[in-house]
Amino acid sequence: MTLNQYLRGMWTWRKLGLAGTVTAAAVIVIAVIVDQVVLPWIVSMTPTITVPNVVGMQGQQGKLIMESAGLNVAQVREQFSDETPQGMVMSQLPYADAIVKEGRRAYLTVSKGVERIRAPRLYGLTQRDARLALMRAGLILGSVSFRPDSIVANGYIVSQSIAEGTPCQRESIVDVIISSGSGSAVPDVVGLTLQEAQEILTSSGFTLGATVARSSSAFEAGTVIGQTPKPDSSAPAGAAVSLIIAK
Repeated sequence: MTLNQYLRGMWTWRKLGLAGTVTAAAVIVIAVIVDQVVLPWIVSMTPTITVPNVVGMQGQQGKLIMESAGLNVAQVREQFSDETPQGMVMSQLPYADAIVKEGRRAYLTVSKGVERIRAPRLYGLTQRDARLALMRAGLILGSVSFRPDSIVANGYIVSQSIAEGTPCQRESIVDVIISSGSGSAVPDVVGLTLQEAQEILTSSGFTLGATVARSSSAFEAGTVIGQTPKPDSSAPAGAAVSLIIAK
């Protein structure tokens, strides 16, 4: 290759490089003009509106007002609420009094009212299983009491305060009664005097068992501070109930 040919080739590549640089610069300039001038001009040509406040209105009414103002209600969502009555608008987007372009999408959330949960069947469950069943349903186990039952075995639920299938509010409290078996429920005599405790035990079909004296700063001397079997547990008729007496 001669020197002249080499120099001509170099000049050709330089021209191509210069042309590419000029083209790239032109593209950048055009993009900046479109972004800073053309698009703002197009946007400025679109009318703006002030978003009306439809929170607290009926869902359909709120939708119509938003659309009449020039908004496009793209979605009406429903959600449970303990505070907003059923069918009323809970929230809106864009928010009230916002300045937006006409035709912008809007979203409304309408209350489905207080969520109602059907109470599960607790009959025949243990206290632990009943607590779990209620937790899964969004309810709460309340008071637990005992009573003798000739059908349901000792330790299993025979009754519930909110009947199975009844609609109720989330976190409602459900009380239960648990079978103490076919025997009798031992009366609670804690806090009574020894004489009072013996009278109640005898009238309930039990007998007074051993008594043990123990020091106590919380009870007066002669007061029952403990018993075996425990209160409300099931025991055969005539069974002895041992007591702990404060001294």
